[in-house]
Amino acid sequence: MAPSDLRRLAPMTANETDLAFRDIWGVSTSWKTIRGWDECGKIISRASQRFLIGLPLSRDETMLETSRLYANALLVGGAIINCFPPWMRWVVAPLISIRARYFQARYVKMLIPTVEKRIREYEAGQYKESDEDDFLQRMIPMCAKDAEQLNAERIALRIASLLTPLIFAICYVFSHTVLDIYSSPDKAEILAGLEEECRRVSAEFGGLSSSASINALKDIDSTIRESMRISDVMVTNIFRDVTTGEVDVGNGLRVGPGVRMLFPTQNIHMDPDNYDDPTRFDAFRFSRPFKDKKSLGDESGEQDFITTPTPTFMPWGYGRHACPGRYFAAQSMKQALSYLVLNYDVELVGPPPKRKALLNMMIPPVDAKIRIRRKTADQT
Repeated sequence: MAPSDLRRLAPMTANETDLAFRDIWGVSTSWKTIRGWDECGKIISRASQRFLIGLPLSRDETMLETSRLYANALLVGGAIINCFPPWMRWVVAPLISIRARYFQARYVKMLIPTVEKRIREYEAGQYKESDEDDFLQRMIPMCAKDAEQLNAERIALRIASLLTPLIFAICYVFSHTVLDIYSSPDKAEILAGLEEECRRVSAEFGGLSSSASINALKDIDSTIRESMRISDVMVTNIFRDVTTGEVDVGNGLRVGPGVRMLFPTQNIHMDPDNYDDPTRFDAFRFSRPFKDKKSLGDESGEQDFITTPTPTFMPWGYGRHACPGRYFAAQSMKQALSYLVLNYDVELVGPPPKRKALLNMMIPPVDAKIRIRRKTADQT
């Protein structure tokens, strides 16, 4: 996604984030308890669907819930299937995938009329990409280059295929960031720093609805990156199969065809040679060194942002094949977190959830509960 796309999308997703928080978390200044995973996911789902399919469908409650349930079912089903040996997967997959296929079919059925309407407008010459600034609107002219691809069901299925990376993955990171902040013994210091930055940047840019203002949130960025480091989605990542020939990986080790290679990303992220005190959630780990440099008049170097893959930070993958959607994901998460910090008081209910693994996947904290209240009913 080009920087110009992010600049164009930022006001739209900022507006949707504001409305989503108001509708889902509410504007009451009284405390209420919610399920953190589900309610954070609904916020992310609203912003993501606004980007994918536009209004009014992106605010349809049935559509939103179906998309969220499909995204979750697809990833959980995949994790369960991987519990079986390869020779059994083709037998159990049709059974395990029933739930995901059900929600996929519901989502596609609801989306098809909108796609058909957009196709008719395109074929009648009444279509402009700027009319509906969403992914679907831009997909149709691309599909029109091949008549076989300009099919409503096929386009709807393509949109559905993006739900898991857009909703589940972003929800996972955002939910964990909230839990990591509010379960930290340093939460008062963290929140004070984040709120100060958000207010300062908002005053400088006249709000937090532009891409430039979001890019200026260095501590917000560092906080999310630190949560991604300490609360990995996967134990390992970047799977590569050797298909032909041998691969020389150095130190005299050669890997032959048929071997699957991967990176132990969780071990890399928790290695004390890579990070000081790696088991501690240090929200400003990535922004603090550059603040210290600037205070000494040293302008050299740049902060590693959420979107920056390095040999010691690999949630997005690495190299040429790093996740191409990470820029939109980062912008959406920073908008959501900055909005939360400015507008809500949050408390964790009970002890922090213990992380558990299901083979290669870390199980989401679906049972975690939080208490929330709006700071002031009319605050924006």
